[in-house]
Amino acid sequence: MGGTGVYRIATRTNNGNVMNSDPFLIAGDGVVKFFEPEEQLEEVILFAKYHILRGSLSIRMRGGVFEGANEPGFQSPDTLHLVTEIPIRLTNTVYTNPPSSYRYVRYKGGTNSFCNVAEVGFFTDINDSIPLKGKIIGTPGSKNNNGRNDYTKVFDNDPYTSFDYKERDGGWSGLDLTKPHTIKKIVYTPSNRDNFIRKGDKYELFYFKNNWVSLGTQIAVSDSLLYSNVPKGALLYLRNWTRGNDERIFSYIDSKQFFW
Repeated sequence: MGGTGVYRIATRTNNGNVMNSDPFLIAGDGVVKFFEPEEQLEEVILFAKYHILRGSLSIRMRGGVFEGANEPGFQSPDTLHLVTEIPIRLTNTVYTNPPSSYRYVRYKGGTNSFCNVAEVGFFTDINDSIPLKGKIIGTPGSKNNNGRNDYTKVFDNDPYTSFDYKERDGGWSGLDLTKPHTIKKIVYTPSNRDNFIRKGDKYELFYFKNNWVSLGTQIAVSDSLLYSNVPKGALLYLRNWTRGNDERIFSYIDSKQFFW
């Protein structure tokens, strides 16, 4: 036994299984760690209801780059931002300090990424809420050439549609802004399977203490949920009552969700 699973000891009877322990993990060194809710409460910020790294599309954004140029072919682009970490939330914001202004801006996928990205917005001011508009440009073609996941999906204002380029490498999607602009902020959404927190959906958070105990329901007003009454050390479970089936138990350690 071991690995990344959570266990409980049970006795099989004619009437079904009788649980004999709290949930626990077995670490690589054989140490058993029980999930025992503490009296101390903590504040948690949740970004997802399901494991966003295992089998995730978000991982494909690592190594991608946002670029600006004044040639339509991006012969000598400047790097605005390099994605070095896997995005852990639906909406990600970065601030830039470019050396110039640019007529052409784009997101270019990294190695083996199929240029998977759902949404990108470029802004001239960090306080702007409406992204720049322009002619959508990019590499034509999508997976199976079905036309449903081409480069135009990156600028359709829908975080649940995405670009899925027909080749592993070389894909990009961008804008011709018609005249140079200084880019001070970029907001982007990774391709996803709709397991991030969705604005407007109803959620309920539970912790385990003999049985699942509710910590209350919320209607999401952004891409995150805030709960301030969570027992430390507890095993947690987030239910979306509005849609979807993918949900996993998790723990909250060092301000991060760890799914099991």
